[in-house]
Parts: sequence; C-alpha cells; structure tokens
Amino acid sequence: MTLLAAKSKKQGSWARKPSMPTRTAERAEVQASEGICLPISVPTSVQPAQKSPMSEHTPTPATPTATAAAASHAQPQLSTASPASLAAAVVAGGQVVELEGFAMMQVPGQEPQALSTGATVPPGAVLLTAIDAVVRLSKAQNAAAKASADRLNKVIADLDKGTGDAATAAGVTGGDETTAEGGLRVDRVSESTNPSSKPSQTQDPGGSAPATSLSPSDTDTPTGTASIYLDNPGLTNDATPRLSGSTTLPPGTLLSITVTDSQGQVQIITTAVGADGRFEANTAALPDGVFKVNVQAQGSSVSSQGTVDTTPPTLRLDAASLTNDSTPTISGQSDLPEGSVVKVTVVDAAGKAQELTATVGPNGRFSVSPDQALAEGRYTVQVVATDAAGNTQTSTTVGVLDTTAPEISISAPSLSNSTQPTLVGRTDLGNGTSITVKITDSAGQTQTSEAVVRPDGSFSLTPSQPLPDGPFTVEVTGRDLAGNTRTSTSSGTIDSSAPLAPSIDRVIDDQGPIQGPLNPGGTTDDSRPTLEGKGEPGSTITVYANGVAIGSTKVDPSGEWRFTPEVPLPGGPNSITTTATDPAGNTGPSSPAFSLNVEMGAPQVPSIISATDDVSPQQGLLAKSSSTNDNTPTLNGFGRPGETVTLFADGNPVGSAVVNAKGEWSITPAALGDKTWNFSAMATNANGVQSPQTGLWPLTIDTQAPRQPAIDAALDNVGPVQGNIAEGSTIDDATPTWQGKNAEPGSLITVYDKGTPLGQTTVGPDGSWSFTPARPLPDGQHLITITAIDAAENVSTASTPLSFTVDTSQVLSPSIDQVTEGRADGAEAPLVFNQASPDNTPTLNGSSKPNQVIQVFDGDTLLGQTTADAQGRWTLTPSTPLPDGPHDFVAVSLNAAGVASEPSNLFRVVVDTVAPDTPWARPRPPTTPPPPCAARASRGRSSPSTTTPNPLAAPWCSPTAPGPSPPPPR
Repeated sequence: MTLLAAKSKKQGSWARKPSMPTRTAERAEVQASEGICLPISVPTSVQPAQKSPMSEHTPTPATPTATAAAASHAQPQLSTASPASLAAAVVAGGQVVELEGFAMMQVPGQEPQALSTGATVPPGAVLLTAIDAVVRLSKAQNAAAKASADRLNKVIADLDKGTGDAATAAGVTGGDETTAEGGLRVDRVSESTNPSSKPSQTQDPGGSAPATSLSPSDTDTPTGTASIYLDNPGLTNDATPRLSGSTTLPPGTLLSITVTDSQGQVQIITTAVGADGRFEANTAALPDGVFKVNVQAQGSSVSSQGTVDTTPPTLRLDAASLTNDSTPTISGQSDLPEGSVVKVTVVDAAGKAQELTATVGPNGRFSVSPDQALAEGRYTVQVVATDAAGNTQTSTTVGVLDTTAPEISISAPSLSNSTQPTLVGRTDLGNGTSITVKITDSAGQTQTSEAVVRPDGSFSLTPSQPLPDGPFTVEVTGRDLAGNTRTSTSSGTIDSSAPLAPSIDRVIDDQGPIQGPLNPGGTTDDSRPTLEGKGEPGSTITVYANGVAIGSTKVDPSGEWRFTPEVPLPGGPNSITTTATDPAGNTGPSSPAFSLNVEMGAPQVPSIISATDDVSPQQGLLAKSSSTNDNTPTLNGFGRPGETVTLFADGNPVGSAVVNAKGEWSITPAALGDKTWNFSAMATNANGVQSPQTGLWPLTIDTQAPRQPAIDAALDNVGPVQGNIAEGSTIDDATPTWQGKNAEPGSLITVYDKGTPLGQTTVGPDGSWSFTPARPLPDGQHLITITAIDAAENVSTASTPLSFTVDTSQVLSPSIDQVTEGRADGAEAPLVFNQASPDNTPTLNGSSKPNQVIQVFDGDTLLGQTTADAQGRWTLTPSTPLPDGPHDFVAVSLNAAGVASEPSNLFRVVVDTVAPDTPWARPRPPTTPPPPCAARASRGRSSPSTTTPNPLAAPWCSPTAPGPSPPPPR
C-alpha cells in the first residue's frame, strides 16, 4: 500500500501520479467512526514514492477530492475531480487488533505516528488511513470524541508541515517537496476547512456515540434519495464472505458497509460504486453465527443478515463387517436435517466403483445398498455429508464379501454293531466352530446335536440316544463367519444282533496211510486236519484248539465254510470249537466241541540253510563256511511244522525254536567268540521224540579289524617329471598308481579321495597291493586315504592321507619380446634379429602368463630360469658370458607339474667381442625374424632342478631368413 500526498495548485486543483501502480479504481470519501474498522479501498504494498516537484504558486483550492484511474496495472493520475483518497476519523479509543495496509494516528499535543497491530489508541485520537486499509480496534469503553473540521484539518496540516514520522512504518518519508527523498506529502489542504460545512452526526451500528462524517463542500454532492440493493448474504461456510449489491448512486460514490458479527464485533468497510452500479467488498474473518450487514450512502441505507457456518456436519458410518451379502446395506448417522442426501461410493475387490446416494431420516439415520452385486473380496465404502453451508464431512470403512461356502464332509460307519456309533467329519472352518449334526434313524426319529471343530479341522459326535437296528442317515451343516452354509450327508446301518453258533460238520484226515473223515473222539496222524461246517453267510468263523484261536475263515454265500490250520495241532487230545462274527462285529455263541487225538511218529530231521549278519558295514545272508563280524549271527533252516528245533555250536546247544506253519525256523545264539564254529540242528516232536542231528555247518566269527594300511608308494607315470609323488606336490598324471605292502592277505583295500571311494583292490597272498584309478582324476587338489576290509567285513582305520595337485592343463608358450645390449653410458639398447653385439651378456625380455616359470635356452643349452611377474613380464641376463658367434635364444614356460610349453619365437644375436681391425665380416642382419619352426617337441625341456636328462628336448629350429647358418645341434 502506498500513501499518497499532493500539494494544491493555485488554480484550486491538484494532481499526483503515484510511483507504484494501484490495484483498484474505487472512489473513497472521508468518513469517520469510533471504535470500529476503517477500511479504505487501495491495498497495495507500501513503497517509497518518487520525488516530484510541485508549484508553490497556486491559488487556494476548494476542499480537495481525489479520483483513482481505472483499475489496471497502469499508474493512475489523481485529480480534484473526485472525493479525497484519504479517510480520517476521531475514535473513542481501544487497541489495534487487526491492521491491513497503512494507517496513522494523531493524538492531540503529539506528533503523528504510524499504527501497528497491538498499539493502544487513546480516546479522541484521529486515525488517518489509506484507501482499502483496515484498522480493527477493540470496542471502545468510553464515549466517542466529537470531531471538528478544524481538528481534522489540523491533522492534515501537521502532516503538510512535516511534523511527526508520517509514514515510517509504511516506508514513506515525510517532509516538504524540497527535502523529501522518495516521499509525497500534503503541502496544503486549503486556507480553511470551510466552516460552513458542518459534520453530520450518525449512529454507528453498534449503538455507540454518534460518528462524524465529513462531506465535501463542492457542488458535486449528490442530491435526492438514492436506492441501495444488498444481495442476500445467506448461509455460507466462508468466514470472509463477499458482500455485494447494486445502487442508483453514481459510480465512484463511497458506500459505508457495517458488519456486526455474532459476537457483537463490528467491521466498517468503505467501498465505491462501480461503473455498472454494482459494489462488493470482503469482510474480515467472522465467527460462526448470524451476522448483520448495513450499507449506507448519501442518506440511504439497506440492511440484511447472513449466517457463517464453518462447522462440518457430524457423520458416523457403521463399520462394514464380513458378509455373504453381495449387496450389503451401508448405514450410518449424521446431524444433517431430515431429507438431506449423503453421497456414498463403494469400490469392490475388482476395482469397480458405484456412486450411490442415501437420504437422512428423522432420527439422523441413513442407509443404502449397492445397485449391482459386489465382487467377492475386500471392498471400501466412503460417505460424504455436505450441509447447507457447503461444509463436508467424510467417513470410510472397509468390509469383506465372502460368498464361498465352507468345505465339510461326514463319514458314518457303513455297518456298525454299536447303537451309538462315532461319526467323524472334516471341514475347513476354524477351530471351535460349531457344526450342526442331524441323525435320522430307521424309525424316522431325529436327533440334532452340535459338534465342535478341532484345530486340525476334524470333528466327531456320538448320538445321545441309541439308534435302532437298520439304516440311518447323518446330515451335517457348517456355517462360516460370513453366513455361508454347506451341508453334507452320509448313511450307515446298525446291526446289533449276534449270529447263531456255527457248526463243525466234518474233520478230514488227508495225511498218512489212513485218510478220510474223522469221527468225534477219533485218532489221527494228521496234525493239520481240514474242518468243514455251516454258518451265517458273510460271517467270519474263528477256529479254536483247546481254547486257543488257531485261525479263521469266511462263510460263503451258500452258508458253508472250510478251514485247515497253518500251525499243526499238538500231539495228544485236542478240543476244536468255532464262533461266528457277522460283518457288523457281533460274535455269536461257540459251536459244540469236536474232540480228536493226534498221534505223531518220528520227527523230521531239520536243515540249516543260511545265517544272517545284521552288523555293519555288510549285512545280509551268509553262506556256509563264510566269515562274519556278527558274534550273534542268526541261523535259519526248515523243519516239520510244530516240531521244536535245537541248535548246537561245536556240539553244545545254543538255542531252540518251534517250526512255524510254513516249515521255517530261526535261532540266534548268545554272543560267540572269534573262531570258526561248527553248527548243527536237531528236531523234537510233541511226543518228545528227537530226530538225528544235521551235518556240520561251519561259520567263522571275526570281530577284529585289520591293522591300519599304508600307502608305501604313489607313482606319477606321465610327463617329464615322473616317479614318486611327494606330499603337497603337483603332478600331470591324472591316473597315478598307489602301492602298499604288509597288508592282511585277502583283505580288500578301498581307496578314497576326500572321503569319496575311487575303487577297491584285493591284497595278494604276500600282503602287497596296487591300485590305479579307472577314471582320470580331475585337475585340482586331491586327498588320498585307504582302508582295509577283512573277510568278516571288519574295517580298519584310515591311512595317513596323501595330498597332491593334478594339473593337466596346456602350458602356453612365452614370447621373447626384446633383447638389449648394455652401452658404455649404462643404457640398454634394443637389438634386432641376427644383429651383432659386443655385449656377451645381453638381456632378454619377454611376456607369458603371470607368475609362470620361464626357462631360456641357447640352442639346447639352458641359460637360466626366471619367473614372470604378476603382469606376465619377465627378464633374464645370462650369468655366464656367451662366446663370440651366433646364439639362438628360445624360451619355454613350466607349470607347477614341470610340464613345459612349446618353445617361444627364436631370437638370434651374434656376439662379437673382436676388435674392429680383425678381418671378420659381420653378416648383414635380416630385417625380419625367421618364421616359426615347422615342428616343435610335444613337450618342453625339464626343470633345471631335474637331474634326469630330458629325452623330449625341443629340436633345433633353422631360420629361413638371410644370414649365416647356425651351428648344428650338439
């Protein structure tokens, strides 16, 4: 906001162009009120005005007025054609609670000063505000002071004289036109304030002392009664509502708008009539409630009232729950009046949204259901309530739609002899869920009970009342939390009646010289006679001998049964009885006994067929004359069913067993010592008659492990370096040979690599052994151990391990990149192929794989050995001076196993230490080195540490480039 001042011209008019654009083009007239807001319509940021000279020789003007130019970003020209652009008022005092724009205060006897929020305004002070500035004071507690034209004129005159800090707070500097820097001031208003113009007295809307309004004394004052129309403010949620209306007053006429809020606070807003006869203004923030508006101008006024309501309506949305209703009811409550409409948005699990509306009922309740079925799964509900003032309240909830019925099944026994059978079912309903069980028996009677689901999903129930014989049905119903139900049924039959006693009609002897049916009390030599009889079809016949069950059989559909015991009857008198058990499990009474006498002859000689070893590492059946580490082996054989077999070891009994119905027997003796044992067996029948013993069945028991074996030799049979494999060495033989001696003859040597068996070999009669793996070992580290296993499967402890590395990879050839000679100045100069040099210890430089061992040869003579660095660079200088003459250098690489690469390129140097006067012609060196040799040895030279001559040395390579022929290989 910029406060403008201008000096009057002698012709009675004045003009001033502001340095900053103004925002509005509204007119304002001077009006005063007490203890209220003083708004003037030119709000803008306050900037210092630019200095502009003004004439001192102007006639005394009438009371000046000011008119703003049209609203735009242009700079308006102020003139006397309109009312003043400043407003002044004498107030009853108070405290500044709100300040928008710039305002000043003149207290009698004091310098004018700028206002700020919180400043105290004493009673009788004059406030001077710029257009659109708003000053809000706390309501005055004392009577308003009366204003006089002279008093107001003095305030303006004081400003004209430069007394007081006219605009420090607003950034405007006071002073006259010759000294002000960037400031404008009122130099002179008039010779007098025109005493003939009397202040008019008005009552402010708050009912306080009359306010004073200053009216211009010129002839532009409107006459007659004007009409003012105020648009109804109505109900709004805008705390700073826009007030508007229209009037018949001329454009630019100032209107005074008085707003009294619900708490009695008053705002007075000054605005100007627009070119279209309309006017409008914004209030400062109002509290909720009814506010009153009064518009006054030119003796006309109009009043209205509105309501500010910024409080949103209350809204409570009932929580959505788990449901199986695909169009669930959405409900809630609000304080909106009956008949109000709330907006409901439902989004289902498929992302489909439905927009709905619900009407609020007399009790504030509302409800609505989706028009279309929701997709199964999680859905969200959002409800928006909007009151008449436009305030909104939103509430959301989440629900789950589950339309899938639970899984449930029931199993009733198809046939039961229990009148209260246990019914068992399963379901996917949660633990503790109640299942409804309905049982209908053969008489049509119904029982309904509840079963509870266990944590594993099972449930069971026993009828509370016994069921009669006959068919029955079971129906179970499960209901999940969403209300989905599923029913499953099953059926069964109750049979609680026992069958009649069966009969034994015939007992048949089919052994020995006399065969055929036996009479009750008869004698037989058949210990397994066949029994025949009758019974209830489908029932099970159990046969007893002397009260002990010896077997069972089924009654066929014709009611007949047949049975032959698997276990022979004991010798002597026997009493045979039977019972019948029907499919429902009911067992009837016993049949009458059938007695017979079994007489046995001499027992059958048994046989020994095998022994069983159940001790690791090898288990299973053992043949005659075998060895075992099991000192309690089980002997197996055959005999006559029912007879008792006694086992002997070296003639001493070590156990006995009864031959089973299949004629088999097995006996396990107590622990036996290490040695070869001769076993035999004998049978005894029921009459105590013994058979002869079997022949001897030898078996060796050996529980002692063989001594620890050793690897006496490990041989590398491949490549330039052969022989014994040292611990931790590297070899190029993927199938090395391991050898040993002094092992237990006949034992089995197992060779392991890191615990994995590679193979086995048998120790010879002299205790020696040898093993070569059938499959090559992979490149890498190996850890070899061996164990010995004797004939009894006892395993020795493992040998001391042998560690080595296999490396069969191809070795890449190095290269001789440069040969240099030493100069007198200490520098090294490179040589070309076949160049003569007086340096008999030239330096060879080359490249290879990193960290590779390099051997350099002069022909087939090893000059020396070096190791490439981490970058694969190597260098070597002969330790012994070379003789004069040509020298052909080649290099080879060696891997850790001593395998050499193919030779490198050949580099020839001619050593010439003879003085220049010696009549010897140097050969002219060729410009290019010779091509590679046509043939290379399949393997390189051996390591210099090897004392054995290398039979696979690289052959001599003859160059084809011009020059003297090299000497033949030695």
